[in-house]
Amino acid sequence: MTWAISGAGTRADLASDMAEAAELFVDIARRHSGVDWLDYSGDSVRRLDGLISSWWPPHPPRDDYESMVLVIGAYIGCVLCRDTGAVWVVDDGRQEPAVEIPGLGRAFPVSRVARRCEIGEERGITPFFDEVRNYWLSGEEAEPASGRFGKLRRPFER
Repeated sequence: MTWAISGAGTRADLASDMAEAAELFVDIARRHSGVDWLDYSGDSVRRLDGLISSWWPPHPPRDDYESMVLVIGAYIGCVLCRDTGAVWVVDDGRQEPAVEIPGLGRAFPVSRVARRCEIGEERGITPFFDEVRNYWLSGEEAEPASGRFGKLRRPFER
């Protein structure tokens, strides 16, 4: 299955597409691995590093995980949207989906999943999710605590 995200369409269309992708991930994990804990909670996102480790060895070939990056990233983004009120947007510069709270920045969960697969647990999902979520929930116009994800107006990635 090939996924394409474009700037065309509305935020509602993108949100619907990403929700569908997240549900596909939940279904795949349930059917192929017996995972029954993907309930769109923060706790479920914090367990994804372990799931990724069980599915792929450290630094797997890109072809092994590439088809799953978008659906896992969509799941993480959907949880961030539910928890924080963020919305899905297409980042024109990067041409990829992002979750955003205007004034507080954008996060790129799909890119983070790709990095997690490529680099390993040192680019884990849990620290990314917790820092973005906590920063957005605090509503503070300040640099995230660790500074690892960039300053206020910059994306939380790269």
